[in-house]
Amino acid sequence: VEAAAAAWAVREPQLQAELERLSAELESLHARREALAAQLTPEALNLYDDLQRRHRGTALAAIRHRQCSVCRARLPGAVFDMLAAPDPLVRCPRCGRVLYLPPAETEQPAQ
Repeated sequence: VEAAAAAWAVREPQLQAELERLSAELESLHARREALAAQLTPEALNLYDDLQRRHRGTALAAIRHRQCSVCRARLPGAVFDMLAAPDPLVRCPRCGRVLYLPPAETEQPAQ
């Protein structure tokens, strides 16, 4: 019992420091989410939250190689036309997640 108490005495401050670090990181992430959420329309935020719940935390899907990166559905050219619209909230026709072009792929080659 004394060995366990001594081990705990050594480990407790480390664990407490880790808890404080993680709590601060979580608070920072919550603040970042709130700032980003404030930029969305209420409808877009509701859709995002709903998709988060339904898809276990994966509401968004990157487009890679003209496919949804989550379900691998091949995306028609119309999807890319819709993404160029002023309000590009485009969903995958198969899985329903909101699609986005990663920064490296925002410029599609001319067809």
